[in-house]
Amino acid sequence: MSDLRTIDRALERIERERESIERERGAFDRFETRLRPLPIASRTAGGERVDPTTVVETYDDTVMATVARERAYDETLEEHLSNELGEVLAKRLEKTEALTGRLKRDLLSAAEEARNRREGLLVVLDGERSSIETARRDLRRIHERLVETPGCSTHEQPIDRVIDGWRALDGLEANCGSIATERQRYLFEERPSKPFDDPLLFDAYLYRDLETTHPVLSAVAATIEAIGSKRITGIDRDEQDIPV
Repeated sequence: MSDLRTIDRALERIERERESIERERGAFDRFETRLRPLPIASRTAGGERVDPTTVVETYDDTVMATVARERAYDETLEEHLSNELGEVLAKRLEKTEALTGRLKRDLLSAAEEARNRREGLLVVLDGERSSIETARRDLRRIHERLVETPGCSTHEQPIDRVIDGWRALDGLEANCGSIATERQRYLFEERPSKPFDDPLLFDAYLYRDLETTHPVLSAVAATIEAIGSKRITGIDRDEQDIPV
């Protein structure tokens, strides 16, 4: 059923995004792991000193290397470090001559926040996947029942059977409305707001490569159209093509 392939593509997109976010989370974890044992500048002369460029190189080897493989962001290393760890912290790395205790703590804290943002996004993606899967399951049931519902042409069957068919189609259309309502409720009431306060912005980000940024509502609209087609012609346009 072509209507459900839109949802299938959305689920594939969620899975790809989830895998990328998992790898980015792991990259920040590796950055923290390599940063933590670096010695801080000693206040006494002759103490071991770590040049801040070592921190930048470590970031490049862990986080930036992973992001470069995952995404086509047109960012320099400095820009990415500033966006993820904060502009103030990035400037401190540029100006300082050695890794101090405070700078190291701030770097570890910023890296942890970046990792936590990925963890929060994974929670959102898991919820989105569950919502999409539920809608797909319910829509598939509607399509199965649509195939089983008799046509509504009075030229082919008794009027009482036509009326039964119309009532069945009315019920399927009402079920479509329920799916759309549940989806909207999830988007605006249940789905965590982070990392985007506007749920429509999150959809625009997540489904940017698809033909629609609203896969469930698009599939519902197409299903209602199929129900209307059967109501008028008595023919299910996709009755031989129901997905598993």
